[in-house]
Amino acid sequence: MSPEHHDLAVELVRRDADACVLAVSGELPQRSAGLITAALSKSLADTGRVLVDVSRLRLAWPPAVQVFPSVLSGMGGWPGVRLVLFGADARLARLLAALRVTSKVPVAPNEATARRLLERRPRVVARHIDLEQARSSPPRARDYVRAACLDWHLDEMRHDAVIVASELVENAVLHAGTACRLVLRYNARGLTVAVRDHRPGGLPPPRPVDSGTLRLHGLFLVAAVSREWGVTSTKDGKIVWAFLPVGDAANYSHTIWKAAHDAVRAVLGHGVNSPAAATAVRRITARLAEQHGASAVRDMADELALHLTEASSAAELINERNIHDGLDSWVHAHQTPDFADPGTS
Repeated sequence: MSPEHHDLAVELVRRDADACVLAVSGELPQRSAGLITAALSKSLADTGRVLVDVSRLRLAWPPAVQVFPSVLSGMGGWPGVRLVLFGADARLARLLAALRVTSKVPVAPNEATARRLLERRPRVVARHIDLEQARSSPPRARDYVRAACLDWHLDEMRHDAVIVASELVENAVLHAGTACRLVLRYNARGLTVAVRDHRPGGLPPPRPVDSGTLRLHGLFLVAAVSREWGVTSTKDGKIVWAFLPVGDAANYSHTIWKAAHDAVRAVLGHGVNSPAAATAVRRITARLAEQHGASAVRDMADELALHLTEASSAAELINERNIHDGLDSWVHAHQTPDFADPGTS
C-alpha cells in the first residue's frame, strides 16, 4: 500500500457463484477514493454482483462515501451490475443515510441479508456515460437511453427520453462546445435526464421552430415533452436536466406529502399517542388504500420512514466535523448529482 492511501485496504474475501465479496478497511480520505474506485470497477466488471464489508471502514472525509454510488452508476447500474454494502457501524450507517447513499446502494446489517438485497432493485437507479465533443455523441446518447429504458422497463417514456437526451447532448457538444456527461436517474416518480457540460454561463438562444418543417428544436422540444426542466450551475459549467414522470407519479407524490402533512399536524396538535392522531393516521391510510391500493400504502410508509431516517441522520450529523468540508468539490468532480427536480427523493 502506498503512503498516499494511509492504511486503506481493499481485499477480496471470496468469490462464488452468486457474488464477489470485498472488504474495505482503514481510513478513507478524499485522495484515496481512487483505490476503491479501481477495485470496485474491476469486481463489478468481472462478476456484476459485489458485496462490500465496510465494518472496518473509517471516514476521514465523510463525502468520500459517494464513491460507492458513483462507481455503480459509472458501471451501468442495476440490473446489469449490483452493489450492496454491509456491516456498517452506527456512525457510518447514519452518514450513508444522511448523504443519500442508501437510496442508490442498499445497506445491510450482515452478509446474508446483503445477498438477499442483491435481488431487489434499489429505490433509485442511475447510470451515466461520458461523451466526447463529437458529432457521434448525440447518436451514442440515444442508444444509451434506449438501453436504459429497456433495462428499467420504461417503454412508455422511451421515445421522449431519447428525444430529451439527444437534444441536451447536442446542446452541450455543439453550443457549449465541450465534452459532457449524460446522467439518467430513475425512481418511483419518474426519470430525470441530465447533461453536464464544462462551459459556464447561460444557454444558447432557443430556436423554437424550423420554418420549413415546423419542427421544434433544442430546449423548446425538451420543454414540450418533459414535465419540468431546469439548469444548475457548477464550478466549471452547468447541468441541464429534464424530468419525465411515470404514469400518475406526480399525483402519487402529492398524495404522499399530503398524508405526511396531515399526520404531522395531528401529532403536533394532539400528541403522538392521542386518539386524534390515531384517527388521523387511520383516515389517511384508508383514503390511500381506496385510491391507490394496499401496496401504495406500504410504499407510502416506506417513503415516510425514509424521509424521517434521513432527517434524523442529518440532524445528528450537523455538528460532525468536516461533514460539509469539500462536499461541493467532491460532488462536482466525482459524483452523479441529485437534481433539484420533482424526481429527487
